[in-house]
Amino acid sequence: MNETRDETQQRLIHRLEAFSDIIIGFSLAQLALSLAIPKNGAAGLLEHPEPLIAFIITFALVCSMWWAHHKLFVHFFVPVPVMVILNFITLAGVSFAVYSVQLMLHVSPAAPPGRKPVSGHSSIDFAFYLSSLAVVYGLLAVQFFYGWRVRRKLLPVKVAYDGLRSVMVLGSVAVASGIIVVLTLRYGLRTAGLQYFSYAVIVFAIALRLLFRHLEKRQTIPAHAADRPAP
Repeated sequence: MNETRDETQQRLIHRLEAFSDIIIGFSLAQLALSLAIPKNGAAGLLEHPEPLIAFIITFALVCSMWWAHHKLFVHFFVPVPVMVILNFITLAGVSFAVYSVQLMLHVSPAAPPGRKPVSGHSSIDFAFYLSSLAVVYGLLAVQFFYGWRVRRKLLPVKVAYDGLRSVMVLGSVAVASGIIVVLTLRYGLRTAGLQYFSYAVIVFAIALRLLFRHLEKRQTIPAHAADRPAP
């Protein structure tokens, strides 16, 4: 009975992982197809690089979502109904994040003659984009935390530590995105704020990386000291 149950769970995990890869891959393809071709070709894209910047940043974010999702399924995904539902909602969030790029960069049809069209003219568009990111990273953090609680004693110490670190990173990104959503709605940030958001993400990622390196050194130094022979 136990062998049959384990085999059924592994089959479910493999099917969910394959289905998730299809959804994420299709979202990346849809992201490229959502780029509108300027009337004057590449020159127009260079004059108004906002869609290209949004494409690069969103592509990188979706790839990071895929990597986090992969790490989740390797060690920490528990095939219970709640986790399966959260996984589906996460995939819906990834798809909506790609769709919200089109909302954020759509061209305003009300632009006066002779003036440049305005893209992302509403701060709500930007808030939708950030909200989808907050939902995805937040749900990934919840799934990592649940899997870490269930399986931390069954995994190697380093793997369990990496899972807890993923909870901290993903949860921090979700909280930061949520805070920016509130600031966006409160102070009316527009698409130009995407550049500042990307800078903040880079600085935040570097700061977390330095923090985790410091914590790892503090853990390894006492271990090495304990291995030294007593005088």
